[in-house]
Amino acid sequence: MKRHYLLQLSDKSTFQYLVRQYPDDATLGKAYVDRLVSGWYTAQDRTQLEDLVRKFNLDRSYLTRTTSLKKNEYNLAVLLPFNITDAGSRLEKKNLFITDFYAGMKAAQDSLQRHGIKVNLFPYDSGTDTAQVRQVLQMPELSSMDAVVGPIFKSTSVQAAKLAQQRGLNMFNPFSDDLEMTKGNPYLFLLEASMATQGQRAAAHAYQNFAKKTAVIIYDSNKEDTTFAGSFRRTYTALGGKVQVFQKINSKTSGSIGGILGSLNLRDLGVLVIQSSAVNVASSAVSNLEQKASKVPLLVPATWLEFSQISFSQLDFLEAYFYSPKFVDLDDPAVQTFKRNYTRKHNLPPSAFTYSGFELVYYLGQQLNSQGYAAPLRLGGLLPSYFYQGLSYQNINGQPTQDNQYVPILKIDNGRLLIVNPVL
Repeated sequence: MKRHYLLQLSDKSTFQYLVRQYPDDATLGKAYVDRLVSGWYTAQDRTQLEDLVRKFNLDRSYLTRTTSLKKNEYNLAVLLPFNITDAGSRLEKKNLFITDFYAGMKAAQDSLQRHGIKVNLFPYDSGTDTAQVRQVLQMPELSSMDAVVGPIFKSTSVQAAKLAQQRGLNMFNPFSDDLEMTKGNPYLFLLEASMATQGQRAAAHAYQNFAKKTAVIIYDSNKEDTTFAGSFRRTYTALGGKVQVFQKINSKTSGSIGGILGSLNLRDLGVLVIQSSAVNVASSAVSNLEQKASKVPLLVPATWLEFSQISFSQLDFLEAYFYSPKFVDLDDPAVQTFKRNYTRKHNLPPSAFTYSGFELVYYLGQQLNSQGYAAPLRLGGLLPSYFYQGLSYQNINGQPTQDNQYVPILKIDNGRLLIVNPVL
């Protein structure tokens, strides 16, 4: 408990004061060493670091974590619910995304190998049980891993992140967009753009690109949509815009938003934001806006593009814009080549999870090759990646961050999706 609360301290001088006051407290000393090698370290700390390592008989590797270590090859442990039993693996429809994700990781491993970067993948069946995840993370061999990918479910990921921090293991959650998970833990990284980041980026684009600086925000009642809406409003108003309506709805009780839209004066509106991935909300919005022959910019999640009830031509007519953190341009020659080769090898096309698995390993492999291993890892901000327009990480010295994230904004043009805010 003491260690847990000590690691919540974000002020280095406070930690130094405590170390001076309680020089024989092993828990305090170890916690301070962990914070030093997690980003606080400077050249002036070297003597104190060596003294603490010697005094409390800590692992000598602490003395090398302050510098990055270049290697000939890098090891990634992969903790995913593969569903392996004594009778073999069980391939269930609900688990296909795991198979696709890992196949993408293997494809990236091959691609990196062709570029002279060797990354070894060590898969472990983590299941969905916290005890099983703990058992894997406590294996001695995990200390030889440069990073751990997974586990993916929140129930196991939170506990696993704490264990990884205690062991000094770099851990990546490939699917979570919950920034709170990384708070106080410099060893945990997220590659998903959080809902707060998406709201921030969408608001900045709306303010900078739409002539009228007024907005209406209609948002669903779940946590993710509420987070997006709040972030959008804060960013938009901070830039100088005015939010005329900020209205919460509940798509589970009623998906109709005709009443809200009917009361709006769309002529004086700069942007209409509808943050909901519920098909009933999307259908209601499109129907009502078509009746009004609305030409106000409409900003919505990219999930609307997947609804069979709504056509591209309808969304194009309504001047819809879509925020899509992990957009893959299927018309890109590199994507088409990958899709063709992957389909030839696996007899089925890659899914969105395949691209995610590829990008994660491809990104990590490049970063480790250029930056070297460190605990925690030192990663380089926003980078153009193989499929995604930009890929970055969310964690700087144990603090969640939004300022290095890129979120593509899409628009329909002649039946295809184009990015309207490309990385410069």
